[in-house]
Amino acid sequence: MTSHDDLRPVEPAAPGVRPGDDADLQQILRAVAASWTMPPVRLDRPSWRDRVRSPRARRLATLRVAGSRIGRAAAAAVTLSVGAAMLGVLLTRPAGPAANQSASPTGRGATASPAAQPSQLPKLLIDGALPTPTQLVVSVDDGFAMVDLATGTIGRAFAAGQYGTVVRREPGGSIYCLCLGGDSYGSGSFTHMTVTWNRYDDAGAVLDSALIGEYTGAPDPRDVGNLEQSQHVALRVSYGSDPAIAFVGWSAHAHPVWKSGVVVISVADGHVIQRLDLPDRTDGADLVRFGSDAPRVVGSLGAGHLAIARPWYQWSPPTGPNPSFRTGADTFDATTDGQTLSTFVPLAAASDCADAVTGAGPRADGGFWLACTSYQSGTTIVRRVDASGAVLGDTRISGQGDLGGDATATAATSPDGSSLYLWSPTRSTLTRVDLASGETREGKGAVAAAAGPLLALGQWLTPTVQAKVLLSAGLALSPDGTRAYALGIDPNGGGGGGPISSGVFVFDTETMAQVGHWSSTADLVSIAVSADGAFVYVAGSPEFNGNGTVTLQSASISVFDASTGAVRLIAGQLGTGFLVLPSTTVR
Repeated sequence: MTSHDDLRPVEPAAPGVRPGDDADLQQILRAVAASWTMPPVRLDRPSWRDRVRSPRARRLATLRVAGSRIGRAAAAAVTLSVGAAMLGVLLTRPAGPAANQSASPTGRGATASPAAQPSQLPKLLIDGALPTPTQLVVSVDDGFAMVDLATGTIGRAFAAGQYGTVVRREPGGSIYCLCLGGDSYGSGSFTHMTVTWNRYDDAGAVLDSALIGEYTGAPDPRDVGNLEQSQHVALRVSYGSDPAIAFVGWSAHAHPVWKSGVVVISVADGHVIQRLDLPDRTDGADLVRFGSDAPRVVGSLGAGHLAIARPWYQWSPPTGPNPSFRTGADTFDATTDGQTLSTFVPLAAASDCADAVTGAGPRADGGFWLACTSYQSGTTIVRRVDASGAVLGDTRISGQGDLGGDATATAATSPDGSSLYLWSPTRSTLTRVDLASGETREGKGAVAAAAGPLLALGQWLTPTVQAKVLLSAGLALSPDGTRAYALGIDPNGGGGGGPISSGVFVFDTETMAQVGHWSSTADLVSIAVSADGAFVYVAGSPEFNGNGTVTLQSASISVFDASTGAVRLIAGQLGTGFLVLPSTTVR
């Protein structure tokens, strides 16, 4: 008898029935489901909101409370770091079948009782050979852990840090962390932060460590007691085209200016290649205050040039209950030899390009393009610039995403650099921008009916829930650029009329036609593709029921066969932490 703790392929009971046939799998799943029970609800557990949010995000919520000592100025700083990186879809969502829907995996059969309690996903479901890779680094709440898909288990957290901490595999294969830490908290924000490089073995044990830098900022002495104050120190990790080189940007407040700079790091051994300072920025005078976020590499401007953006925010007047706010960014053209940086020249073409430059790349004619985000309108402007620096034209698209090497995006650049793709998960629309001409073409997704017990598994087993959707990331391209895989959200598809996950949409990037739709196996929040393009990995969030209480449905990872859409594996009990894939490529 197959246990509910380890559901693996079972040999057929009779000759001539192949493992994986619908009838056979349906029989297996029905038998196993009969033994699954819903564990009791624990009301003493932290809420989803408490578990999912990082300390920085929790501070953002605190800052927004009326009467808080610090208000929207510090929130603006977090918005610049998080707003572009997190999809602007934060929705209350019931997911899974309504009480009057069929309880059978094929959508036929007896109707479930309204009082029936759905079961958790199985610990492990494998159909066919194991997908590769099976060892994954995942982000869980404020830390990182290893998932073993061969056993359906998740290890203990081996790295943690403040928002922006990065854990990756370096080109040689070892796991490293650029871990951001913060302490000496004052006036609502950190006054001291650190960057540490750690290298780990496959079990998560620290093999080597090096302190990259310490940064100290101070509150504005003019604004003691004011509602509005900025953050005092900020850090950000980013990358150029070489994955062996990382850039740590920093900004620290030292009235009357903000100081900032970039540290260039070799990820193989953590040694600092270079430290450079950027020009100071004023913190404002009289009735205007300025805050500065950390600089970051947002892309290439062509051979020997990187685009570096330093976001800023301002508010006026510094006292009073209703100041006005603006956001923007100082964008620089940094000369590089591939490892070191030299001159920082203000990038004139970016001066009036929306609120912030969030992406850049070279064009075939020797010029470059910029992707600029408007946070207020939720749009992206794609600006084409020729080799002389003259602006050729702007293309405005609904939707936004951070393209500066961040996985938490609903935008992606084709591997050959010729096209930019932006995904609208609620409209199920993929937009392609031709970076040579600025012309756009849309592909519209449609939801297909589930077929077979494996494709219906998520609809059959996932509890009806009240939770939140956060796509991180919502769009991934195949390594050859021929396919786009996107996570959708149906705004009104839930049993109570609320939004639900609408599965994975697959597009041909040449024709922009939808070529597949894969049903949700859970509350899908993150997507990535294997380095060889053979498999698509999706992460599902832990869930709440319709009353907001914990159902104990765990986080999960499902793996689809990229060529057929068949579910190859489900690891359905990976703990209560909010789990995402930290990169859109799984290595």
